[in-house]
Amino acid sequence: MRIIFIFILFSFISRAYSQKYFKTSGGELIFSSSDFRSSSANSASKIRFSAFFHYNSYFHYDITNYFGVFSGYSIRNLGFIYTFRDTTFKKRAYTIGIPIALKLGNFKDETYGILGGEFEIPFHYKQKIIEGKEKLKYSAWFDNRVNFFLPSVFIGLQLKNGFCFKAKFHLTDFLNKSFKGNDFGSLVSYKDLNSRLFLVSLSYNIKTAKLKRPLKTENNAKYAVLNIEGTSL
Repeated sequence: MRIIFIFILFSFISRAYSQKYFKTSGGELIFSSSDFRSSSANSASKIRFSAFFHYNSYFHYDITNYFGVFSGYSIRNLGFIYTFRDTTFKKRAYTIGIPIALKLGNFKDETYGILGGEFEIPFHYKQKIIEGKEKLKYSAWFDNRVNFFLPSVFIGLQLKNGFCFKAKFHLTDFLNKSFKGNDFGSLVSYKDLNSRLFLVSLSYNIKTAKLKRPLKTENNAKYAVLNIEGTSL
């Protein structure tokens, strides 16, 4: 009897344990801007919208039905737009990030708040200058015009239907203030440029996998009984 009880207890524990771990994946729509200011020019930052390419894959651990954590990785298209006189400047970078966040709410209803931070590394930078019908472009991998690390903090709300609303604020400038070099034929310095990003996003996340499959208690109990009956003690 003790062996049967151990097998049944183990099956219950395994099932409960398996439900704590799961994986989600999704995409994002991002509205971003910046606190862009230049000490030498009167410029204005605009709202930038981007829908491609954004992807995230998160691993969740629910400690209780009301408290949990998640981490994983994300790929985003981040940047900002500003104008000076009749000229529009667009600067963006593709980044890969690692978030760490807390989850607070009712996990049975799949509705909860999130609070966390993220480190992102830009790996491809691109900038444009648009003046009338003339467009100039520049792009490079791991360019030193943008900071190598982009730390941020965020807060959000995950809803039962899979949608997640999130607000995010970067703690450092997007552009590298130590950069001095050539931008489209002109010698420039980013020393006096402020460019911290803040954004609002709407994402859709779906559960893509459970890291451990639940074990069916009934089948395990039957297997335990059969196994004991066929064993000589």
